[in-house]
Amino acid sequence: MSKKDQAPAPEKTDSGVTYSDPIILEKPIKRVDKVIETVRLRKPRTGELRGLSFTDLATADVTAVIDLIPRISEPPLHPEEVEDLDPADSTEMAGAIRRFFMSKAQIAAAEAMMAG
Repeated sequence: MSKKDQAPAPEKTDSGVTYSDPIILEKPIKRVDKVIETVRLRKPRTGELRGLSFTDLATADVTAVIDLIPRISEPPLHPEEVEDLDPADSTEMAGAIRRFFMSKAQIAAAEAMMAG
């Protein structure tokens, strides 16, 4: 399985903030002043989860994922841009979000199953 097929692994920065690997968009987001081709997601803080269900995020519920991405995306994405994402891009982001809530042991087990 290629790296593109796997959900990005969370990466902790020197400041202690955890980000996903860069997600290269299948359908870049076009703004008046620039084109966004790559997005990273930041591990959400508790307050950013307000109004969302852990179960919905763990099962990649589309509504929960659409609500959370604008809160944690770098560069910041507007809600209407998130709603217009290519399904492959939103699925990859949902996988990155799910990994933020997995233990190291759960991540290792998932990677072992995907490897073989």
